[in-house]
Amino acid sequence: MSCVVRCRQCRKSLFSSDVFEKHDHTSTCSSCSGLIFLKEDDLPDSILKSINESGWTKGKITCEHCSSKLGAFDFVSKQRCSYDSTFGLPSVRVVKSKIDIISV
Repeated sequence: MSCVVRCRQCRKSLFSSDVFEKHDHTSTCSSCSGLIFLKEDDLPDSILKSINESGWTKGKITCEHCSSKLGAFDFVSKQRCSYDSTFGLPSVRVVKSKIDIISV
């Protein structure tokens, strides 16, 4: 089932759920709860632009329409899952409370 991700502030469509990175411990892991991770090799152009501007280091992900903060990326310090310390968390993430996920 495909979904569309919208900014909770302005309700504009941002990208599809096809870019979500699967993480099995999202509901039980304190460092993962409330976050959605994105696949680095399939990022939307607006997020990729922010990453390129930062030089693939650290930065914020904002809505391309209203500039509301949606998440962050960090390619410098690899975070580990608190539930399974062998699992490195993906570098690009959005906060669930900042977006709406709409089934299409």
